[in-house]
Amino acid sequence: MRRADGVIHLDVRAVLETDSGDMVYLTYTGRRRAPEDVDERLARGETVPAEDMYFRTAVQCETSSSHLSWLNDVVAFGIGTSRPTGPSYDVYELL
Repeated sequence: MRRADGVIHLDVRAVLETDSGDMVYLTYTGRRRAPEDVDERLARGETVPAEDMYFRTAVQCETSSSHLSWLNDVVAFGIGTSRPTGPSYDVYELL
């Protein structure tokens, strides 16, 4: 959702499958705030690095996988980058 001030409110839910076939339910909320020139670059399909905008997420995972169960107890945050193929995130455990 884009607010009237141009900030995008993220509310994402996804099911990921690992290479070994395990399933992870991922949820994150966050905000993307960028100056008008960055929005114009994004509209042209340019890659915009994280340092050119505020693109942050709060991440949580759920899984029944025994070897990934540690993810169930982790609170993490992500820093986003926008690419022509879609967003990508560097995600870090909050210690």
